[in-house]
Formats: sequence, structure tokens, C-alpha cells
Amino acid sequence: MPTRLWSYILADLWRLLLLTTAVIVAVIALAVTIRPLADGKLTPLQAIHFMGLATIPMLAYAVPFGAGFAATLVYHRLAQDNELSAAHAGGIGHRSVLAPALISGILLAGTLGVISDQLIPRFLRTMESYVRLSIADWMVVQLSLGNTFEFNGTVIGA
Repeated sequence: MPTRLWSYILADLWRLLLLTTAVIVAVIALAVTIRPLADGKLTPLQAIHFMGLATIPMLAYAVPFGAGFAATLVYHRLAQDNELSAAHAGGIGHRSVLAPALISGILLAGTLGVISDQLIPRFLRTMESYVRLSIADWMVVQLSLGNTFEFNGTVIGA
């Protein structure tokens, strides 16, 4: 078994996977936070905490893209440097070279399944509690922004 080759491929694959996923999660969490912050539902300190809470649910979107991107880069580099040809000439089959990606895919699918079932609903409920305001708080926010506030057909403007 080509364990040394597998360890090198796994190291590159997981390094790129973690880096790519971290960047994608940060960008998506920032995008999710912009709307409540612009609407006045979050203070700047709450927005930072809200972004932290949004990272776990955004993993469901970011990990598949990060894994695909990482696998593409790793195997492209192996092909570009003729390492795949050298491994094949050395008696290592193409399926054997793909084993680290397969193992990583199975591990990531299982982890995402558990996260989607257990953690994501908890984090989404916590995020909802940050955004949900009482009627009085919402009225204060809207009036301080110079907007009118409508409740039960009554329009209040200040």
C-alpha cells in the first residue's frame, strides 16, 4: 500500500480544504450578517457574535465547495508535476491514488450529516433570537431611522 503517497496527498488535501472552507465560511457569514445589521436589529458587538454563530450553519454550504476545490487543486498539481505518471509507473494504480479523496469524502459526508442533524438547528434558533425584536424595540429602531411605523393599520411617524 502506498501509505507515504497517501499521507502527502491527505496533508495537501486537508490543508487546502481547511483554508478554502475558512475563507468561504467567513464571506458567507459576513453576507448573512449584513442585512440584520443594516436593518438596525443588531448592534456592532452583536453583529460580531452573530457572525460567529453563523459559521456553523454555513459549513453545510462551504464544505462541499471547499472539498471540491481542494481535490481539484491537489490532483491537478499531481498531474502537472507528473507525479501521477510516476506513481503509475511504480505500480500504484489510479484508483489507489484516489483513495485519500474517497476517504476524505466519506468522512466529510458523515460529519456534515451529524452537523446538519444536531448543531445547525441549535445555531439557527440562537441566531433567530438575536434578530427577533419586540414590537417596542422595532418601533424605536424604525422611528430612529426616520421611517414610519405601521401597526394594526395605525401609522406612526416621528
